[in-house]
Amino acid sequence: MADAPDPLKDSCAYAMELTKQFLTLSAAGIAFIVGLVYADKPGKISPCAVGWSLSLFGLSIVSGWLFQMRMIGKVNKEKSHDVYEGFAQMVSILQILFFCAGVLVLFAPTLRTARTQEASTIPSPTPMPVYLLPTPTPGKTTPTLQP
Repeated sequence: MADAPDPLKDSCAYAMELTKQFLTLSAAGIAFIVGLVYADKPGKISPCAVGWSLSLFGLSIVSGWLFQMRMIGKVNKEKSHDVYEGFAQMVSILQILFFCAGVLVLFAPTLRTARTQEASTIPSPTPMPVYLLPTPTPGKTTPTLQP
């Protein structure tokens, strides 16, 4: 006879997958920032925004690792799949919040840089030439050519 599905086991599997997804996204965020900093034509992102976003993505990765290590230890040692434990929930929520904060810190300067680069690639319209013609003065005649 088949065993009944364990909802805690499923919750643990889903939580581990979600943590892996945020680990991947945070690592991609760090790679994106490093790519911006070392690009041939680097964007105008302030060092402050770069530092904060790198730190927040790094903290997201550390929080994900803490969650995974806690759950691996809990499953192996305690034979429990309870993801509703206080520490596991706290570091999981922190991982998501750190990631979202890193994206928000990076969003505004990246959007501003993209807009300025887009505006610089649009050619400006050339002004119409202005021709200055001498105005005739009263009492003077302008010589004309007769054929």
